[in-house]
Amino acid sequence: MTFAALVALIQNEINDNTSQMQTRIEGWVNDAHHEICAYRDWVWLEAVVTSITLKTSNLPINIQTGFSTPLRKILDILDYTASPYDPLRESTSDEVRGFMQNYANFTDIPEYYYMIGVTLDLFPPADATGRSYSIRGTKLASSYTTGSTSALLVPDRWVSALKYSVLYRAWAWLNDPRAATSIAEFNRLLDKMLSEDTSEGAKIQYAHRRPPNSILPRLIDNS
Repeated sequence: MTFAALVALIQNEINDNTSQMQTRIEGWVNDAHHEICAYRDWVWLEAVVTSITLKTSNLPINIQTGFSTPLRKILDILDYTASPYDPLRESTSDEVRGFMQNYANFTDIPEYYYMIGVTLDLFPPADATGRSYSIRGTKLASSYTTGSTSALLVPDRWVSALKYSVLYRAWAWLNDPRAATSIAEFNRLLDKMLSEDTSEGAKIQYAHRRPPNSILPRLIDNS
């Protein structure tokens, strides 16, 4: 379903097609859409950015603006230049800085990735040529503008949950007792969404070919 279609549906549901109410509903739809998308790393939000070259000139890279698909979170990264493909291990800026004082001058094939806010960087630092990577993450929800015919990120199967979340806001604003029914229905559908989602199941454990303590021996989870 598109943003504009859902806004129109809500307006018809509450029987108010004024421009003032449309503006309010558009804000509520954006708010509810952001909240649902950020609630969990939903399987239907997964996206893969393939064959992207990361090198000195484009790192660190903002995952919300630097990829063809804006991402909210990185799930895993595969080195496509390696044969067979080699997974990078997740780390932190603190662990990288704790490795050595002149860590920025350390050169080797990148083995770790880490985030600073919404920017991604590699360690050891990428060189000028760079390497090709496949990055899997969750899509970032953006705000829709008035009349947008762009499809919502929430799949059609679960649009009803988004609808009831917005209806709750609308009925509450109108001081209508149907707000209680709407929030109850939203919570019921959210529970169903959670029960059927597989995004937080067992994850693939990639075999790592490099020596386990070759770079960052202080990493507890990965070394």
